[in-house]
Amino acid sequence: MRELFVEGLGLGGQISGEHGIGCDKQQHYLALTDPTVLELERAIKRVFDPQSLLNPFRLFDDRVEEHFLLAESLDT
Repeated sequence: MRELFVEGLGLGGQISGEHGIGCDKQQHYLALTDPTVLELERAIKRVFDPQSLLNPFRLFDDRVEEHFLLAESLDT
């Protein structure tokens, strides 16, 4: 799936759609999106949800990478 996203981005496309990123695309979005853009998106979320109560461990939660690393370590 990653190769498809890389190709699409190379052609000027986006990973997101009208319904958002979705659970299956999160890791790819995080890996392929400019870190500055991710930090801006997370900063906006922190303004409106400082306690991370909404969508915990989802795309703009500061802990999402930790969540993926833990999940990967449990798989091995």
